[in-house]
Amino acid sequence: MKKKVIYLILTLTLLMTLQSKINADNFEYNNGDLKIRIDGNFSDWNSFPETIISQWNPTDKVNQRIAYKYGRLVSDSDNIYFYIRMAEAGSNTWMVPAVYLLKVGTTTFALQLANQNGDSVSIDSNSIPIDSIKEYKLRAQTQGGSSKTISTSDSVIQDANAKAIIKRTSNSSSDNQKGFTDEMEVRIPFKDLGLTNSNMSQIITLQNYSLGNQALSTSGGSTGPFLLTVLGGVIAIIGALTYRKKLKN
Repeated sequence: MKKKVIYLILTLTLLMTLQSKINADNFEYNNGDLKIRIDGNFSDWNSFPETIISQWNPTDKVNQRIAYKYGRLVSDSDNIYFYIRMAEAGSNTWMVPAVYLLKVGTTTFALQLANQNGDSVSIDSNSIPIDSIKEYKLRAQTQGGSSKTISTSDSVIQDANAKAIIKRTSNSSSDNQKGFTDEMEVRIPFKDLGLTNSNMSQIITLQNYSLGNQALSTSGGSTGPFLLTVLGGVIAIIGALTYRKKLKN
């Protein structure tokens, strides 16, 4: 009996470890600090999955360079982060400053970029010098659900940790015409959205219809519910084995 229980516990422990590894690899949740720096050095994002964002779906590479934008969305115990890379050519190369619909659980926020005075901005081919970076603040409003800090009126988030960085990098098209592509990374603390860490376990999505119809998705959270389920299973199985032994005796 004791050996069976020990083997059972070891097996379940191994399953717990494998489940945690699978979840981490698929970014179903992210715990602790992801250590993503909002500094215009996008190497922090290399290990995270990337989603193609587009309003149409061309099959040839020339039009894909015009149509395809790319995005990533992750979260840790304190922050939500997202990354957007614009198209390589055409009129989709400069960043779209609004409106990013961020949904955490049942609460939806409308986000947009703001200058250092907190005013809304527009971005075009002349807004940022090529091969340079520019920092922006964030404006937000609640569009659905409830928040302790963000009202239904659009206002700037007064927190230096909530910010966006855009980097404009030069590139060359197939006809040797020099152009550029904008990349952006954004950090938004949960506390600035009026959400506590308990909201981490909910599904988080990000969408901007000016970029395309695709939505980025992630979920934060801990392994707490999974651990409780496994431990409950261990207790139940041990109880069943004990009961069967008593019946035999």
